[in-house]
Amino acid sequence: MTIDTPEKDSFLQELHRTSGGEARTHVSMYKLGESLGLTRSEASALSEDLIIDGYVELQTLSGAISITQEGLAAIGITAEVSPPQDFPQISGEEIITDNDSQLLNRVIDKVRHCTFSTDTDLAQLEELLIDLKTLEIQLLSSRPKTTIVHAILTSIKEEIRQHAASDALSNLEAELESLVNLNN
Repeated sequence: MTIDTPEKDSFLQELHRTSGGEARTHVSMYKLGESLGLTRSEASALSEDLIIDGYVELQTLSGAISITQEGLAAIGITAEVSPPQDFPQISGEEIITDNDSQLLNRVIDKVRHCTFSTDTDLAQLEELLIDLKTLEIQLLSSRPKTTIVHAILTSIKEEIRQHAASDALSNLEAELESLVNLNN
């Protein structure tokens, strides 16, 4: 299958550039369209066409998309198959261990760094900061509970998923997904 319009080609090229060619990296279709001078409805319509063609995959209902292997092939890119990243996980014990606490403090730092170095709106920043403070307070407890930490991480992950438009945020979302899935 070939790309039938220059607009689709430009959109796919920009999606590839923005995602670094990673099929599992999510990019906001609206921010992608905005970077190409498209309105939200134009970006949505173009994305729908590319989804139907099999070049793009919808990742979230809020408009995050990713390029497929077919999309990469359509723009002449041979996809490198990379093994899934192995992210560290919290232990799954009822009470957070010292190692878990160190890992969570690194995650807190990453979330702060990624959200403050990207185009994050005030409402999202506020939500993330409240969740981060809640996590920090839980870690100050003499017996921080894994179930509470899990709920906070899920909240942070969902907030990032709704707004992930950069490689850093998408990678952070994947790391949080790993932390939240305690049974892996």
